[in-house]
This record gives sequence, structure tokens and C-alpha cells, in this order.
Amino acid sequence: MSEPRIDFIQSARRLSGREEFHKHLFESMLGGQWRQRDIGLPPGDEAVLLELLARWIREAPVKDELGMLRLLVVRGVVRNLVQATATGYRDFLLQVLGASEDDLQQPQRMPAWKQLKVAALGDGSLLSAAALAEWSCHDPVHARMAAIACLDACPLDAGDAQRTGDIGRWLLSVPPVKMPLRYLEPLQSSAFFVSYLGDPDRHAFKKAIVRQAGAMLHGLPLPAQRQPAAAADGKPRLTIVGELLFPQHAMFRCYADQLAGLKEHFQVTLVTDQPTRCAEHGQISHGQVYFPAHERDVVRLAHLVASTAPDIILYPSVGMSYWTFVLSMLRLAPLQLMSVGHPAPSCSEQIDATLVYHDLAGAPLPEYGPLATYDAQALPAAPPGGWHAAVAPADASPAIAINAARIKLTPQFLALLARALESAPPGVQVHFFPNASGVELLALRRALARQFPGAQVHAAASYADYMARLSRASVILQSFPFGGTNTAMDALALGIPLICLEGGDLASRVDPLLLSRAGLGELRAASTAQYLQLLQCFLASGAERSRIAALAGAGFATLAAQDAGGQRTLAGAVLQAWQERA
Repeated sequence: MSEPRIDFIQSARRLSGREEFHKHLFESMLGGQWRQRDIGLPPGDEAVLLELLARWIREAPVKDELGMLRLLVVRGVVRNLVQATATGYRDFLLQVLGASEDDLQQPQRMPAWKQLKVAALGDGSLLSAAALAEWSCHDPVHARMAAIACLDACPLDAGDAQRTGDIGRWLLSVPPVKMPLRYLEPLQSSAFFVSYLGDPDRHAFKKAIVRQAGAMLHGLPLPAQRQPAAAADGKPRLTIVGELLFPQHAMFRCYADQLAGLKEHFQVTLVTDQPTRCAEHGQISHGQVYFPAHERDVVRLAHLVASTAPDIILYPSVGMSYWTFVLSMLRLAPLQLMSVGHPAPSCSEQIDATLVYHDLAGAPLPEYGPLATYDAQALPAAPPGGWHAAVAPADASPAIAINAARIKLTPQFLALLARALESAPPGVQVHFFPNASGVELLALRRALARQFPGAQVHAAASYADYMARLSRASVILQSFPFGGTNTAMDALALGIPLICLEGGDLASRVDPLLLSRAGLGELRAASTAQYLQLLQCFLASGAERSRIAALAGAGFATLAAQDAGGQRTLAGAVLQAWQERA
């Protein structure tokens, strides 16, 4: 049976009218089964797809901000579609727009329509900080929008990543400008992705984006702040503004038990998007308020939150959705707190404190502002029982597994992996688990195949299928500087060695702490040299892998005992923050 294909290719070819063609392709890029399934792209389809995209970009109207916004909304999809054909994105855009290298050095000299399309679709492979500085002298709005848009990419290529970082540093050096509110959506996208850029200044880049968004939100007719007043039962009112809080998502797995404890001290209302509505929301809140996931009116969202009359607003995470991004920049309650379900600072001056497990706060975290710490219920629930590492045949080649989304595959990590493979035993297998599907997966497979021929890049799968495949690994590698708590828990459940690299950022502290608390601190590498040494050891020695498996078997019990010994839960930390403020 042949693989599913990108279904809009044939239908779009039959459309000759410009408006009909543009509308059809735009709506097709926004959704479709081809974005959710493991698809193929036969050679004949590749050429046709590139022709369709080239026509759509050339003919796309950009006479008003809506035209520009359409390009910004689908820029990531366009990039994936082009890269899925193994075509360089830079070369493709240069050819489609009829632009030269000189044009890229001085974008302000191009016709206005070309400037707008470069601003909406360009990335660090196409634009430079110097060119943006020149452009900004003539068109500061679109030069800044181009810079912010460039920050929505997390390049696998080291050169592109360096240029993207340089663009971020230029953005830091310029003040905000007036922009249409509709541009808040691409700003949220860039603020999310830049948190995963493998650049030491990434949080500063995010702060520059948030500063621009804050300037755009200034002066909106927001609801007046209310004075604290206890609910009918005498408890303060707490509103959880949630994102991705449903049982199938890791956010719920990580935070549901902790959030449930809030009901003891507060009258809790959950405000979140309608598609995540579920019976389990009753476990973490007394009441729920839902809104459409496509809501983009900031004032309506603000009044919806204000209608719950909150004394406290808690964001379990900030930045993975449009609404948490914009609402976290507004003052809607006397006390506003966030936790780190998305392990990045909000960079908002309206967040009064960040809730963090106390052992993670041992070293300064200035980007997160004041910290409110807790020491109980710090970890997600253990994976369902019954998992164990698969028994490999005696002559089987060792296998490396990397369970990391594409945005966590930094050039630094991939370069270290390439170095490791140079000295690895013959025939070692490499398995990537990016939890991706559709054209995103196809583009990633093409990109990784150039650097790691023969590596398997697995499609998103059910948890059971994923664990069955992961169980065949000899060793699991955490990418850096971004690890993954759930991957660490999965490795413990399977008894497979997991290697992580220590770092100063919050995202680099969680896995080392978890391993140490589980009695496996030897798996935390203090340097890339030690990371390589550990990997070589576990690839070469089945006895060492068995020893780690035996230690991991007791790891969950150790973690549970340490959690039970904690004195303050997340709910207790929120209560203390409220009492100190009052």
C-alpha cells in the first residue's frame, strides 16, 4: 500500500483563478490530514509542489496587513513544505522573488511587495543583522517584524543558528515600534520558538519580543482591577489560566495533582480553551470558563478572566498558546504567578513570582524574577507499570535513542552526536523520536538524513508503541540545553541509561536533579567530554547497562519517598505568596 500524499497538490493544479487558487492553498496549508499523518512525497509531486508554492508566494496579495498576516501565519508550513522536497529554503525564496544577493544586503531598495514578502517569509539563512539595520532606517515596522519572524526558527545548521542569534541581538538594540494588534499572533509564535534557540542570549531575545508586544497592548480598554475580597466560603479567589491541560498532554501529567491541591486553600476557577474541556477539569477547579481556541481579541479575553473576580491568577505555563502569552502581559489580579510547565521565563513585568521546585532554585535564575519555591509533589506521575528494556539478541548492534522535538535538536547537540558516532562501535543504530508527523516529519527526515545517513526518524505514535520502540535502545540521550522530564521518567521505567548535560539554565537543571534524586547522579555529565565518555561506556558494555537497570528499578521508590518528605506543595507556595502580599 502506498503512503498517503499531500492531498492539495492535485486539486490546486486545477485552479486557474488567482483568488480561488490563493484561498484554496492558504486554507489547505492551515490544516489537513497530510499534516497529521506519516506521508510520502513522490519525485513527481516534489516539482509540482514547488511550482504551486512559487505561484502562491508570487501572487499573494500584500496590500494590507491582512495579506501580510496570512503569509506570517503559514511561514512555518511553507518552510517545511520546501524543505520536505530537499530544496534549500534560501535558494527557493531567492528564485521565487527574483531577488539577488545585493537585494538581501539592502532590502529597502527592493520593490515594496518584495520587501513585505521577505519580511514575512525570510529567516536567518536569508537575512542578516546588518541588512535589517539598514532596512530599519527606511521601514522600522517591517524590519522589526522580519527580525521577530526570523526568531521562530530553531535551525539545525550551525551557521544559520549563528545568524539567527545575531538577528536577535540586533532586535535587542532597537526600541519597540507601533504595530497592528493582529501581529501579536506571530509574535507569540516567535516568543515560543526562540525559547528553544541554542543561543545563550535566547531569553534576552524573548524579552525583546515581549517588550514589543507590551508596547502594542498599551492603552487597550482593559477591565479595572478589583480590590481583594473573599469568596462566599471565605477563601481567596484564584483563577487558573490554562493551556494544554487535558489528560493526554504532558502538561496535565506534570501538574494535575499539584493544581488539585489549590482547592483546599482557594476558590478555584479554570479559564481555558473549549477543545480541552474534560471531566478531569473538575478535579483541579470548582468552576470552569471556556472560550473558543481561535479567540484573538485581547480585550474579550481579558474581560473573560476578569469576570471570575480573581485575587490571584496562576499560569501553570506561559507562552505555548496565544492567550497565555498576551494575558500574562496584563495586570488582571492583585497577585499574578506562573509556573514552568513551559520551562522558559515569561519575560513579563506583570508576573509577580515564578513557582519553582526549591532544589532547582539553588543557583540564581534572574530571568524568572522573584521565585516562590516548594519541595513536595515535584514530579509527574510515573509511567504506567510493566515496562522494561527489551532483550536484545547477543549479536545485535547497540542503539542510541533521542526523544526530542525538532526544536530541541540544537546544532551543538547534533555536532556532539556526530562526534560520538565517529568512535562508536560498528553498526550502531540511531533512532530519533521527534513526536512529529506529516510534512514536518518529512522535512526533518530529509534534514537529518544529510548528517546521519541511516538514522531512523520515527513518526508520532501512541504511548505504548513509543515505549515499545524506546525499550530496544541501549542508551537514551537527552539533547541540550533542553532535556525532557517525561523522557527521563520513561528511561527510569525502562531501566535504560539516560545521559544528560548539566547547565545553568532552568531547562538544563531538571534532568540532572531527577537522576540524582533517583540514585543515578553518575549519568549527569558536567561537560561534553564526560557526556561522550558516558555514551562510549554504555555502548560498549552490556554489564554497565544492566547495572544501571538495577539501580533504576529502585529509582521510582526513592523519588516517591523524597516527594513524601517535602514540607510545602505548590499550593502551599501559592498560599504563602498570597499571605505575604496581603
